[in-house]
Amino acid sequence: MQEAATKTQQNDPSLNLPKIWEIAPQAAQVMAEANQRIDTAASNNSGTSLNAEIARIQIITLGETAKDFKEVLPGNKTIAEVVAENTGAALTGQIQTVILPAVPAVPVVTGDVEFVSTAPDQIIGTDGNDAIAGTSGDNIITGKRGNDRILGLAGNDWINGNQDKDTLDGGIGDDTIYGGKADDSLAGFSGEDILFGNRGFDNINGGEGNDSVYGGRGNDILTGGDGDDFIVGQIGEDSLIGGLGGDVFLLGSEPGIDTIFDFEKGQDLIGLSGGLTFSQLSINSANNAALISIASSGQVLASLKGVAPNLLGIEDFTQRQI
Repeated sequence: MQEAATKTQQNDPSLNLPKIWEIAPQAAQVMAEANQRIDTAASNNSGTSLNAEIARIQIITLGETAKDFKEVLPGNKTIAEVVAENTGAALTGQIQTVILPAVPAVPVVTGDVEFVSTAPDQIIGTDGNDAIAGTSGDNIITGKRGNDRILGLAGNDWINGNQDKDTLDGGIGDDTIYGGKADDSLAGFSGEDILFGNRGFDNINGGEGNDSVYGGRGNDILTGGDGDDFIVGQIGEDSLIGGLGGDVFLLGSEPGIDTIFDFEKGQDLIGLSGGLTFSQLSINSANNAALISIASSGQVLASLKGVAPNLLGIEDFTQRQI
């Protein structure tokens, strides 16, 4: 490929072609009828553009089906996709439109990004406030600094908001989402999602599907949504809402009292982790709620709003780990 570009410069030094860094495999077939030949299509990811004066091309054909189409109009166009070899007299115009074969969808980004790749779909944002939308494939998206807005769309996405206050939505598919530092908003939307608030006061909603929701540090609001969800407040004064379905609210000896707003006996369960057992607990009443505590230390683990303590028994608890 580099040799072809060198020959082009020898034939017509006025083209002044830059180095081509990567050949696009999806655009390997090119045919043309004119006094100017288009040899190949390339992806120029070196930060420069390929500027060539080409005119009077009548037919350019690309792709496996080799269908002819005419897409040359008057005007100027900077071309970053083709290598030209001058085979005739010097030409003065420029190609207005070049149509290339279909390639994988490129993620949509508002603002600068440091890295974009389509195989697999990977995006790394900047230290600014980025707005990033993935593709229908399985995306890997990292927001870095800034108050970012990230949407995974379809596919089983991995999303990390990283630092600052981020808004993260996995979209359709089984997604894994990390809020990172600061106060983040996480939504699984649909699918069996895993969501981690990490640090900060986070608002997390699993959406549809059987989701696993972890608050991390901070006073978080965790909602399971539709489906049989697994909800873990972890460290902090967390608010837990199961939503529809049979949910498990996991309690441990971490600091902080969790408030469970919609526990339904016979449908939901209280999970015990860290070696806790039902026999180690005491259940009392306070402010129209059942308080679950460790009997030996008096540490309050959770408050179940609207639940009478005498209705809770060993059948409402299960041994689970994070």
